[in-house]
Amino acid sequence: MHPVLVEISGFAVHMYGFLGATGFLLMAVVAIMQGKKIGIPAERMSDLIFWTSLAAIVGSRAVFLIQNPGDGLSISAFFNIRSGGLVFYGAMLVGIPV
Repeated sequence: MHPVLVEISGFAVHMYGFLGATGFLLMAVVAIMQGKKIGIPAERMSDLIFWTSLAAIVGSRAVFLIQNPGDGLSISAFFNIRSGGLVFYGAMLVGIPV
C-alpha cells in the first residue's frame, strides 16, 4: 500500500487517513439505514454518530499521547494529528460508553 495517496500543493493525503474517513462515512450510512429500520429518526442517528465519532477520535489521540509522552502532553500536541498517533483501543474505550 502506498503511504501517500495523492499530494496537492504540498498537502499530502495519506492512505491511512483516506481509508479511515471512508470507513467513518460508510459506518454513518449503514447506521442511519439500520436506525430507520427499527424506527430511529435519521436526525437522532446523526447526533449519535457525531458524538460517538468525536469521542472515539479524542479517546484514540489521548491514549496515544499517554503512551508516548515524548511527543509532548500539550494542547498543541493533542491537536497535531498530522504528526501521527491514533490508537484503536483508545477509540473503543471512549467511544463505546458514549
